[in-house]
Amino acid sequence: AVQPPEDVMKIKQEIESEIFGDDQSWGRTDAN
Repeated sequence: AVQPPEDVMKIKQEIESEIFGDDQSWGRTDAN
């Protein structure tokens, strides 16, 4: 199943937030 870009970005955010443990810096930019 192909996921919409929004879902992909959400998953990417969760993964990177787990890896870096600091998703606030880039997460805010991505939210906009």
